[in-house]
Amino acid sequence: MSVLPPANLAALQLLQQTHLTSLASGAKERQADSNAILTVTASPAQPRQPDPLFSPTLVDVNKLKVHYMEQVGKALGLDVDDFESASAFGQVINTAVLEIKRAPDGDRIIRKIEEDTGLDKLGVSLMDFAKALIDPDSNAAERLDAALREAATAEAGDNVADGPVRFDEIGIYSFI
Repeated sequence: MSVLPPANLAALQLLQQTHLTSLASGAKERQADSNAILTVTASPAQPRQPDPLFSPTLVDVNKLKVHYMEQVGKALGLDVDDFESASAFGQVINTAVLEIKRAPDGDRIIRKIEEDTGLDKLGVSLMDFAKALIDPDSNAAERLDAALREAATAEAGDNVADGPVRFDEIGIYSFI
């Protein structure tokens, strides 16, 4: 025959844990006054910060890069899935840009492609985009990644302001 603990035992344990953490925080203050090593203890009463990895407003830089690859591919009549790697795709873009530049209105056509794909808003030229895809360790790739991170941060900020999800004071999601 098993004995079930009374229902108020769980409440008592929670109260004891809260009391112990308040005692520990008092000990921390005493340790800080005596210049001893400060020990941090986790309190179950303090909310944890939500992990940004699971945030509904997270915008991934790699997803943005793939989005721009698809947009450039559409503008040039290419399909990203037809290529084995981003480098191969970048080589074809580079060749296409060089061919377009040889045309009489080549610069205007390239500017139009940059406007249509949104690369101009990133501040990245079509040629730099191709170079970044060809060599991920190049300066062009660093500039592209910085521009994509900035765009992702701006987009995430817009989603937080306009999104249907908000956080309350203890970090719990709720719908507006």
